Amino acid sequence: MDGYVGIGTAAPLTLLSVAPNSTGPKITLWDGGSTTDHYGFTISAGELDYHADGRHVFKYGGKASGTGTELLILETPGASGPGWSLRRGGGNARGLYAVDWQGDRWTATQVASGDYAVIAGGRSNTASGSLSTVGGGYQNTANGFYSTVSGGNINIASNSGSTVGGGYGNTASGLYSTVNGGINNSASGYGSIICGGENNTASGTSSVVLGGTNNTANGNYNLVFGWGVVPSVNEPYRVYLFGPTTSGSGNLGFLVINRFDGDYPIHVGPNTNNGNGAYLTTGGTWTNGSSRTFKERFVQQRPQEVLEKIRQLPVEGYYYKGTEEYHITPMAEDFYRLFRTGVYEILETDSTGRLIRRPNPEVDKYLAASDVAGVGLLGIQALAEENDALKKANAALQARVKGLEVQVEAFRAELEALKARIAEARAEGR
Repeated sequence: MDGYVGIGTAAPLTLLSVAPNSTGPKITLWDGGSTTDHYGFTISAGELDYHADGRHVFKYGGKASGTGTELLILETPGASGPGWSLRRGGGNARGLYAVDWQGDRWTATQVASGDYAVIAGGRSNTASGSLSTVGGGYQNTANGFYSTVSGGNINIASNSGSTVGGGYGNTASGLYSTVNGGINNSASGYGSIICGGENNTASGTSSVVLGGTNNTANGNYNLVFGWGVVPSVNEPYRVYLFGPTTSGSGNLGFLVINRFDGDYPIHVGPNTNNGNGAYLTTGGTWTNGSSRTFKERFVQQRPQEVLEKIRQLPVEGYYYKGTEEYHITPMAEDFYRLFRTGVYEILETDSTGRLIRRPNPEVDKYLAASDVAGVGLLGIQALAEENDALKKANAALQARVKGLEVQVEAFRAELEALKARIAEARAEGR
């Protein structure tokens, strides 16, 4: 009637309406001789099923209400095993608008049970948090609100916004925490991160373990890397690198900056652009690069002028603000006023790669220990010059004194002789 065709109904609602009176499928298109040996599609009760060898391979359908019935599921490829290993045999209800494409599970709870949750593949995974995601892998769990496990094995993202990228046995339990990968790592602090490695823990707020083995970032905003780095105190805003510091543990960690070889615990740069090879010795002494080959535009100093400036330089004892740290030094402003040492200009590269110079507004705020030492040595040289002059003057005075002593002795001898003659004359006059 009116161009409408009905199969199983006398009142078709569309151009082709199929409505069998039985409870079976409305439409079945398959190729095969039996219900266990066929390939094709079935439309039944609002679901579109694709079968292969009588098994469900793909199913689309279900209800869009909040009943917990899934909208989209990729069925398990096998027909054997416990009943809940097959979708038709059971398993917990999927969440509202959840997607579960894994092929198999060991327990009924290993499904995408959170609303809007997704399991993209793998086996025996659980996405129970709302908006949670498991990309694949085996026995992974994303049970935090909008948590994510990308893959791997036995990984857990249990708090809101937590993420595990992969690996084995990793846990991101802190709010917004992340474990990128590795094995047996745990990020429990708020916003904490473990980049990888093995048996690492990031328990402080926004703490970070870059990698390595058996490390702990227990303080808030701490950064840790190496092997067995476990701070003995819980203090924030710290950077801990490399290995244990116990006595006898050997040469464990060097910090190498701007160079490709590191020969000392801290070693900085190979040239004048980035440190000139300054280093901290294994005994704890900071050593600057000071070779003549590193330098240019030499300026000769007059030690006596420097000494006069030293006499004008205030040297005071003081505490740094807010500390109990006491020192005795000149002030940087006074030192700069008298000796003009420091970094006058900052060299930078602009967006075009052109080298530009700008005045350093803080040139008078800092002191280099080598400048203080150099000024002190010039003062010593001036004093040495004065001392040499005094020695010469003293030697001349001593020579003169000796000459005078000889004259005095001669005068004394003459006086004694004169006294003797006077005594004789007096005796004869009697």
